[in-house]
Formats: sequence, structure tokens, C-alpha cells
Amino acid sequence: MSYTPSDYEFLSNVDLLNDYDQSLAWTPQPSPMDASEPSSFVCRWEGCCYTGAFRRKADLLRHLETIHISPQSFACLARGCHRMFNRRDNMRQHLFRRHENADQIWARFCATL
Repeated sequence: MSYTPSDYEFLSNVDLLNDYDQSLAWTPQPSPMDASEPSSFVCRWEGCCYTGAFRRKADLLRHLETIHISPQSFACLARGCHRMFNRRDNMRQHLFRRHENADQIWARFCATL
């Protein structure tokens, strides 16, 4: 199944991942040593330019979430900074490398979770 941007208005990220998983759009490739155990998973999202394979299904699901479903969904927490990131850990790394008082900003953010 392929999705268009308008589909995002009606489906949550979890719904998209579950549907993607259940439709078997991911392709497990058999391991040369044991054909019953998949050794890699390939993204089959329509229009995806990534040609590599993922070792674990969790890695493929992270790729789907951060690249296809909700890219650039984490804005830098520092006032006046408009950088966007596809993963929270990347945003946190930027915050601590580029902004003073990052400890205080991050603590306020974590208190809201």
C-alpha cells in the first residue's frame, strides 16, 4: 500500500506503521545460513530512494517513522532557533552543541513529558 500526504490527515503514525507492517510491504530477505531467519528488511515505500537493507525490523520501522511518516517533526527547543530534526536524539544533540543553557532548556522539556 502506498500513501500520499493527504493520507496523513486521517491516519495516525501508529496506524500507518501497523498497516505498513500488516500489508507485508517490508521484504524479509532469507539469511544464507538459515533460510527461516530473515537477515535484512527492505523499505518498499513508494518513491523511497533508500536502496540499502535494514538488519532488524525495528530499524526499518524507525526509517519509516522518521523519513516517510513524520519527517522533520522535532523543532529545536531554543528560543529563536528554527532548526528541525527527524529524531528527538538529533535535536537534543544539536541543542547541547549549539546553545548555551541547554541543560535548563532540556530539563523544562523533560518536565512536560
